[in-house]
Amino acid sequence: MAQPPVRRSASVRASRVLSTRPLASAPTWQNYILAPFGDLANATTDAQVEECIRNHATTIFHPLGTAAMSHPDSSGGVMNPNLLLKGVTEIRVVDGSVIPRPPSANPRAAVYAIAERAADLIKADWC
Repeated sequence: MAQPPVRRSASVRASRVLSTRPLASAPTWQNYILAPFGDLANATTDAQVEECIRNHATTIFHPLGTAAMSHPDSSGGVMNPNLLLKGVTEIRVVDGSVIPRPPSANPRAAVYAIAERAADLIKADWC
């Protein structure tokens, strides 16, 4: 009987971590790998490895475009160029989610620019 996809993925992840131990302990890597991370050193079962993964895994990706900005008359995007949620008043989104497509570099500068623009828009509305 097939396992649910999430369960199968967890098992695959854990087995991959366990299978890399002989490689990581090879003499070639002794000057590069100081020690196993956290509880992973003592993890011997798939369940223990998966628990380590769940507790310590992170992403290097930048979540962008989840509230994409577009022209006010466009059917795409949920934010207008003034960072206001389309169809709603007085709700602005000021983060990387308004960037419709990821830039080719780290988005930090773009997010700073969006925040500066939002500050100007808010001051113009309230001051």
